[in-house]
Amino acid sequence: QPQKSVQPLPRKTKNARNKNRNIVAPAWGDHNTREKLVTMSQVEQKLRKLGLSLPERNGPVGNYVAYSRYGALVYVSGQTCKWNGKLVYRGAVGQEVSLEEGIKAAEFCALNLFLQLKIACGGDLDHLQSCLKLTVYVNAAADFRDHSRVADGASDLFRKCLGERGQHARAAVGCSSLPGGASVEIDGIFELDPRSL
Repeated sequence: QPQKSVQPLPRKTKNARNKNRNIVAPAWGDHNTREKLVTMSQVEQKLRKLGLSLPERNGPVGNYVAYSRYGALVYVSGQTCKWNGKLVYRGAVGQEVSLEEGIKAAEFCALNLFLQLKIACGGDLDHLQSCLKLTVYVNAAADFRDHSRVADGASDLFRKCLGERGQHARAAVGCSSLPGGASVEIDGIFELDPRSL
C-alpha cells in the first residue's frame, strides 16, 4: 500500500510574538495573490452601493513602499488621483481643473488609499479599525481658497464607508505642483483591529 504524502505544517511567523515589529508592504508583484484571500468586505460592499470600486493596481513610482506598518498602525504613502496607475486629473485646481473635479480627484486618492489598506489588511478591509489622519495636498492656483472643500472628497468617502471609524484629523495644504502634475495627493495614518494581527 503506497504511503500517503504528508504536507508540512505552515511555519508560525514572528508577528504573533512581536506585534511592534516594523512591517513594510510586499513587493508589488505579490499583491494579486494577497487580494484573493477573502471575499468582498463590508467596506467594499458600501463602495459598490455608492457606485464605486477599488482600482486593480497603483504601485509606487519611486524608491519607497506603498505603506509601512508598526504594530496596529499603518502609514500609507501619498496616493495621487490615479485609476489603475493612470493619472485622471492633472493640473492646478482653480485653473486647469474645476473645484468639482478637484473634489472628485480627492475621491480617487481615497480609493487608492483603500487599495493599499486592503493589501495591508491581508485582503480584508473589515480589519481596518479607524482612519486617524489624512494629509491632503492640493495642486492649486495661487488665488485658490477652497482646499478644505477639495479634501472633503476623500474625508466624506471614509466617513461613508467606515462610519464613526472614519472620523479623522486632517490637514489640507496648497501646493504649486505635485508629482506628474497630479491635481491632488493624499497620505494617511490608519489603525488596524489588534485582533486581526
